[in-house]
Amino acid sequence: MKNDKYDFRTKEFGLTDEGVHLLRNGFNYKTLPFGELESLRISEGKDSNNWVLVLAVGLGCVGGSLYGMYMLYNFLTSPWPGKINIEVIISVFILLMFGGYMVYFSLKSGPLILISHKGKRYKFPLRELVKAGTLDAFTSWLKEKQGVLA
Repeated sequence: MKNDKYDFRTKEFGLTDEGVHLLRNGFNYKTLPFGELESLRISEGKDSNNWVLVLAVGLGCVGGSLYGMYMLYNFLTSPWPGKINIEVIISVFILLMFGGYMVYFSLKSGPLILISHKGKRYKFPLRELVKAGTLDAFTSWLKEKQGVLA
């Protein structure tokens, strides 16, 4: 996205000739000058930071809902009469949808910018630049103006 203050901007960071500006709610809270960067590269990767944990919880939810469906099936096909509340049936399907979304979110990947500065590593998704169609201009700007793209 083009902005008056930044050459390129996403929700998490903005770029100027000065360096990489880390943003919170659109306000700069830290500037990483290009001269102090140890590395800056663009690569493909997972969008979420703790994708393994999110995947494990999502698979647990899907597994729990499948077990619940199995128990519901056994209950409904048994010869003994019984009563079941609609909340039980709905909760099994809600758990399945929640777990499915968590699995989808954990496996979602896209272009990332990886920055190393004074021993700290930063990882920001570039999905906003891809949607705006400015990712190629972004990479060429980094190569031409700064020469820091590894």
